[in-house]
Amino acid sequence: MNSTALIFLFVTVLASAQNISFVCDAYNELEAKTTCCPNGYALHYGLPLCTRFIEYEPTFDPEGQAFLHCVRPCLTDYVRVNITAASFNLFQRNATLCLQKSPTNCASISSDAFESHVPCYEKCNFCQVVANNTIPFSKAFQIAPFLTRQATEQVRQLGANCLRNSISFVGGIFGITLI
Repeated sequence: MNSTALIFLFVTVLASAQNISFVCDAYNELEAKTTCCPNGYALHYGLPLCTRFIEYEPTFDPEGQAFLHCVRPCLTDYVRVNITAASFNLFQRNATLCLQKSPTNCASISSDAFESHVPCYEKCNFCQVVANNTIPFSKAFQIAPFLTRQATEQVRQLGANCLRNSISFVGGIFGITLI
């Protein structure tokens, strides 16, 4: 490999790492202000999932990639505006607090963050892209670490909403009003 190709590879990898850092930084900001630690929303769910979606983005079709470009800022902006800013005065910035932190506060932060998922996914046309991107979605989610009660409930809610929208669409084609 010549030196020009090696430099290009290095710059590409560096740019990719900086992009992940910049795009997913809302979760680091949340953790820095709340220190909920490895089992909190930011480090256990938000940041890992954000980085996995960036990693698997090239495997999504163009509509799936458009979904990712829409949903990522929707979720991170919600965290920045509605949780990180509101949580700033609730916690001290001290990593030793991980073991002393009230689980109620961290659970509340997680619950608040999860509240943004279904609206953001729907706003970004999840129902229209999921069928053609099932494999990339399943690889990005890699089930086990993200299988929480809240995540499972959101998958159920999104599935029900997508099904309801599909039925309404078909009913509209045939002039049938569905309740």
